[in-house]
Amino acid sequence: MSTAPPPRRCPCASNGSRPGPPTGASPRACDLLLPRRFFGPELLPLWRWKGRSTLAGDDRVAEIRIGQQYLTLALRTDIDGEGSVGFEVLLPCPFDDECDGEAWAPAHTVTDLWAALTGDRDPDIICTAHGPFNEAAPDSGDTIQLVP
Repeated sequence: MSTAPPPRRCPCASNGSRPGPPTGASPRACDLLLPRRFFGPELLPLWRWKGRSTLAGDDRVAEIRIGQQYLTLALRTDIDGEGSVGFEVLLPCPFDDECDGEAWAPAHTVTDLWAALTGDRDPDIICTAHGPFNEAAPDSGDTIQLVP
């Protein structure tokens, strides 16, 4: 009679527990598993975990530095309300150049990071001051309007 192998344990955790969201500022091998899965191994040398941030709603924040430019990403641990994990990239407000609000856009692939660096606007951007775009506004036909 054979038994199932024990679940894989995180080699980084001292207590042998399974990997979860990163908790410290110094990276462990398992801290880089999610960035590697989302964005590929080429980005890992540029990746730095920064800790939790009130800017990101107390979620874990990372920074990707490319020369003097950088992107700030938030690790979201419950994107869809069902516990799915993903990243969002911090962008300037797309609605008003003078806005002090932050805008967060989904970052699923390295292409999304490139779009954030080059200024391409994502329709899923949500500004903390203005809210998201609502493309299906019932009273305005096909026009795009801000949702309060």
